[in-house]
Amino acid sequence: MVICCNAALFGCLYMVGVIVISIIVFCFALIFWAVKARQKRRIKIDRYGIATVGTVVRKPRSTSQYGTSSYGIIFEFEHDCQVFVKKIWVLDKREYDNAIIGMTYEVKYLPNRPKTAIIFIDRPMGKIVGVQDNTQQRKTFINRKRNRILFVIGMVVAFAAVFWLGRIERETRSNIESYGRETVGTIISKGRGSSSGGRTYSVRFEFEHSGEGEKVIAHMCLHGNRRLYEKAIVGEKYKVKYLPNVPHRNGRSIIFIDKPVPRTPHLLPYNHEPTTIP
Repeated sequence: MVICCNAALFGCLYMVGVIVISIIVFCFALIFWAVKARQKRRIKIDRYGIATVGTVVRKPRSTSQYGTSSYGIIFEFEHDCQVFVKKIWVLDKREYDNAIIGMTYEVKYLPNRPKTAIIFIDRPMGKIVGVQDNTQQRKTFINRKRNRILFVIGMVVAFAAVFWLGRIERETRSNIESYGRETVGTIISKGRGSSSGGRTYSVRFEFEHSGEGEKVIAHMCLHGNRRLYEKAIVGEKYKVKYLPNVPHRNGRSIIFIDKPVPRTPHLLPYNHEPTTIP
């Protein structure tokens, strides 16, 4: 029984080993094929390509999380009155180090496919005055573009917030007018100020809640309605509606300045006897 178990375990390990070795061999074969294809393409372009002059404009470099580095060279060349920008990755670090930004080198490309091009760092052609690394300009452009996008997003969010708050205010006012409890309130003060949108007006008023003598002081913004502000008289009584569950919160009561409550005249007692003037 033990011999059978050991044989089965050995068979499983053997299969796993075969699979792992096959994967490793396949990866090496894939890398070898890619390198050979790159070399063949380079030889083909060097043999049949059209020679011109190219300029190195950037040298990007990236490092992976495993510590391996990749080296790139970005160069530009002109073909048929059109400037082409090409990026290649080099395997040799010495070739990357020898490439100088602003230096011109020999470039060859296929006539029917000008984007298929290579630059020969070992064949320098001279120096072009005025060519420099534009990395800082690219970063500045990206930062400006990002700031514009953030500004547009902020404006959209701000308009959405204003629209949402205005909608809540309109719905609350509609609920107070439809379902609010009616009472009488007295204006105790008025105020006005200025904002980016112009003049703003407001009133403070008090009213009695639940008929138990409890006074509630509320504030209502009239926004830019100057007519209501001038019509409101401190000390006068007006119709008020409020939500009975939250009367103390601002925005949960409305004073109707267009609906004043007339004062009840005080009636003097009637004297049947004539008044004697001494």
